Amino acid sequence: MASVRDEFAAALKLTADRLNALLSLWPSKGSHDDLEFARDLMLSRRNQLRHSEMPMYINDAQTYADLLDRLTESTEKENDAAYSGEVSNSLEPLRIVIRKYARKTDKGLRFPTDERGDQPMLSIKR
Repeated sequence: MASVRDEFAAALKLTADRLNALLSLWPSKGSHDDLEFARDLMLSRRNQLRHSEMPMYINDAQTYADLLDRLTESTEKENDAAYSGEVSNSLEPLRIVIRKYARKTDKGLRFPTDERGDQPMLSIKR
């Protein structure tokens, strides 16, 4: 069974790959810079996840939820429904992972860590 980290990294890769294809199809759109920024961020973060030894204490869920909202808003302003639909479809793998795993906390959305829960572990004395 895949861990949260593995599913998150796979969703980042898939979304970044889809955005890469989208950039080659519509290079002149106004939201091109937003898509390029998002793709670069997702590719960069995926590589950090792959090589990192650190548990996922980061606030990636909130960061990516905000980024997806911003991308969706910026492309909705375009007068090209097919383009907006392609952007929305491209973002769906990451949306699914965020909906599936992200938990609301007082510090925004968070992913659970693979190693342990959000609560501190207590040692059991015998």
